[in-house]
Amino acid sequence: MENSHYGTTTMRQQAFIDWNARFSALERKYVYRILHRQTPYSIPFEWDRSWKMEMGVNLNVDAMREAAKYLVGSYDVSSFRGSKCERSTPVVTVTDLTIKSQPYAACSIFEQLSLDEKRTTQAMDSELVLISICGESFAYRQVRNMVGCLVYVGKEMISPLEVQVILEKKDRTKAPPSAPAHGLFLADVKHSGLVI
Repeated sequence: MENSHYGTTTMRQQAFIDWNARFSALERKYVYRILHRQTPYSIPFEWDRSWKMEMGVNLNVDAMREAAKYLVGSYDVSSFRGSKCERSTPVVTVTDLTIKSQPYAACSIFEQLSLDEKRTTQAMDSELVLISICGESFAYRQVRNMVGCLVYVGKEMISPLEVQVILEKKDRTKAPPSAPAHGLFLADVKHSGLVI
């Protein structure tokens, strides 16, 4: 990468910096947002910022946390790797995977509006599930595919132990479908010697 500030100051600077935003990263953190226990009135602020579960679907977050334990560590992610992945190796290290559930924070907005009490109470019942995944790098669509698998566990369509079996099969066709793109955010990137 060329240094655009080279020669513009009296300070000594390198003309060329061997640094790439993508390939110089030491760790990335992705956060996936899932809204469940929705109301018929829904929450309009989340239409493109979270995966909204269908009405009546309640996720078993404890089962999702149990399944997440199998997804931390270094392993072949072929079961969660997208077909267009260009990585030379399917081995990836996931350093941390946490799942938090909390009441939807924007509910206070609804309390301030002049809505009837029934609507306000129902809006406050909504829960936001946050899935945070950290690692040095990820395979193409790995995070979305892992979240899709965790949601299957949360819906009790598969058991937490089956996640380990899916990993061992190393076959994308044996894993549940991918989570939608909306809801996935790159939350943090750590670089050596660079503080942002």
